Amino acid sequence: MSELDERELLRLAELAEAGIAAASLVHEVRQPLFALRAMAQLGQQSAEGVRMDEVLALVDHLESLLAAWSDVGRREEARIYDVREVVAGVVRMLEGRRRQVAAQIAVVDGPSVWAHGPPFVARQVALNLLLNALDAVAPGPERQVRVEIRMTTNRATLVVDDTGPGVSDSVADRMFEPFVTTKPADRGTGLGLYVARRLCEEQGGELRHERLASGTRMVAQFSTGPMKNA
Repeated sequence: MSELDERELLRLAELAEAGIAAASLVHEVRQPLFALRAMAQLGQQSAEGVRMDEVLALVDHLESLLAAWSDVGRREEARIYDVREVVAGVVRMLEGRRRQVAAQIAVVDGPSVWAHGPPFVARQVALNLLLNALDAVAPGPERQVRVEIRMTTNRATLVVDDTGPGVSDSVADRMFEPFVTTKPADRGTGLGLYVARRLCEEQGGELRHERLASGTRMVAQFSTGPMKNA
């Protein structure tokens, strides 16, 4: 594959993943919209009207959803940023999906962890890894996702563990290749891990898979120094 072809595939992959994110946003927006419609209909039929504080709370929720998802897929200039803050934003974005699969996301407390680069890199990687983890635990009886952000030598490290069934050998050997996926078409493109790994590598880091006794661990690392291609 030529360098130009690879860049084109990467951009196509990013757009495809942004499409999956947009579908998730649509799902998230529908619930409060349905609630607003129900409240408006109730107000038409009731002399007591509608409690405006409840209406405003739903509107605030919709605004926060749109604000959180607005940066997905948008490239940003390189700067110093707090990986923990970016990951916390992704966890908030995925609250609806977490409730949908009745899972728990536990984020290990700790100090700020600083990286250098475009913040969209950590956001895109965290979004992909957490969505994968939630999808992995969804069918099982124990639906736990653990997130840890820590500083290692010259790198900021994001660790995502899940209690899903794990990854088979045949998939593990090819999981970072384009278009490799075990998800149905409406849940994945087979490009997410490919994009995530390339983004990590562009920032002087890496993305790797580790087996757990019960579940899967994904480890993403980002450089804390100047960008590789800066």
